[in-house]
Amino acid sequence: MILLDRKTALVFFFLFSVSILALGIYGYYAILRSGEEGSSAIEIKAENLLYMSVVCASVIIIAFLLLVGRTVYVSRELDKLIEINKYGDFSPELSMRRLGKIGEKITNLYYTLNSLNEKKSLKISALSELVEYAIQNIEVPLIVTDVLGTIVYASRRHAERFQINRWELVNTHVASHYPIIDYHDVILTLDKSRSILELEADSGPVSLIPVNNKMNALSYVIWIFDKGGLVAELSRNVEQTAKNSSRLLGRVFGRRNERR
Repeated sequence: MILLDRKTALVFFFLFSVSILALGIYGYYAILRSGEEGSSAIEIKAENLLYMSVVCASVIIIAFLLLVGRTVYVSRELDKLIEINKYGDFSPELSMRRLGKIGEKITNLYYTLNSLNEKKSLKISALSELVEYAIQNIEVPLIVTDVLGTIVYASRRHAERFQINRWELVNTHVASHYPIIDYHDVILTLDKSRSILELEADSGPVSLIPVNNKMNALSYVIWIFDKGGLVAELSRNVEQTAKNSSRLLGRVFGRRNERR
């Protein structure tokens, strides 16, 4: 399948039509010069050639105009589909039926994309519920904010510790509850360092853990309000686990090498 833009197609059809007319005119005069002057048979042949060239050029121009009109019509129907779909569910069968086979393909593509979007929405909803359940049942005072500073999750332990309703935290800005923390500086620091940031607040030390998306861009920040050095203890446990795993792997591979 060859795809041409509008300008290229216009130039192509124009040159093709002009070439046919030019060949017809050239052939008309060439036939007249080749025969005897005043010969009716020669004149009829020349006129027939000129007439056929004009007819062919006219057919090409008409076909091109019909193609352009069809393209404009399809473009308008697609624009309608896009605009109507912005305001809710839309069934494209009636509108796309007038486009023939291309309308059927567009309809199939539309429903395929809608099905994929619904599956992604269900997956995101399930993951959101899973995160909500995990945060509510974790015995750690923490909140989760997006990059703008809006609190999207707050643990039950955090609400109990600070004696505040959890729903009073969600969808509010973190600076309204912890004004001592400069959130813009925090985001810039986390975006550059991509590591845990330790801060001091009125309520004690706060550990900020950045969460990046698959594009390695900062998406969320986990705030752990840690009186007893919880994050530091977790980090030490992770490091110790990594060391133990390395030793175990070293022993396993060492024994394999000895057997060989």
